[in-house]
Amino acid sequence: MATKKGRKQVFDPLNISEEISGGIEVQRILPRSKCGQFFFFMRLASYWFGSTVLISSLLTVIWPSQISAIVGDQVKEAYTGAIPAVGAMSSLIISPIAGILSDHSLNRFGRRKIFIGTGAIVATIFVIISGGIGRGGQIFFLFFTVIGLEIGYNWAGAPYNGLIPDVVPPEKIGMASGFLALAAGLGNLTGVSLAGFLTTPDSSFFPVYVTVGVLYLACTLPTILGIKEPSHVARPDEPLTLKSAIKSLYLDPKEYRSFYWVILTRCFMECGIYSILPFMSFFLQDV
Repeated sequence: MATKKGRKQVFDPLNISEEISGGIEVQRILPRSKCGQFFFFMRLASYWFGSTVLISSLLTVIWPSQISAIVGDQVKEAYTGAIPAVGAMSSLIISPIAGILSDHSLNRFGRRKIFIGTGAIVATIFVIISGGIGRGGQIFFLFFTVIGLEIGYNWAGAPYNGLIPDVVPPEKIGMASGFLALAAGLGNLTGVSLAGFLTTPDSSFFPVYVTVGVLYLACTLPTILGIKEPSHVARPDEPLTLKSAIKSLYLDPKEYRSFYWVILTRCFMECGIYSILPFMSFFLQDV
């Protein structure tokens, strides 16, 4: 295929590559048939379903119940607010690092999928470890496992978000968004239901942790094994250095004004949800 001067040529005998912003060329590998597209999007959304099951079950039922069992009713609200916040701080560091590294990755297993797979494994390990902390356990050990879980979860999550534009053509982004929304809704319902059924504060938390952790990891497999990443991708022209990585995090507000509005409004929306959600179980129990 013809390329711009100075641009690395991509082997593309079927002419299925498309240039996108930043000088990166990607292959579009969406099946042509409607049935093929349906199963493609199901495989793509599978990881999102599993991750939503995990996070919804932890935030709404498991963590509040576990924290209450460890520290008691007097200070359960303080730790319920603090522990997710500590985990979220780690995500602010890990997500940009994983995203930038996956942009420049040359791994033969796929530049995104290697991060998704390893991150999901790390997160699942810390999920299962968390199940061993019950009544009389150490709250600061739970802090440690939450941070480890968040590191793995975000190591996978940021590259997963990058996988979607790598494999979905622009005219199908709306359909992909619909499948992801469906996966999130079903994931929230499944996660809260499983956690509510399996969480028993007076006994071990291990069964519920193992259940949601294994389900999360299992839902990662269809995305990793069933989605083919572009095999010939031209990387960003600028070599990856600390300076270029930091520079890439800045987007000109004049050029990307709409993007900043999306981030700002999403921030307010998330603040509203997560300032209430972890405490709902306490409200239902105590009021």
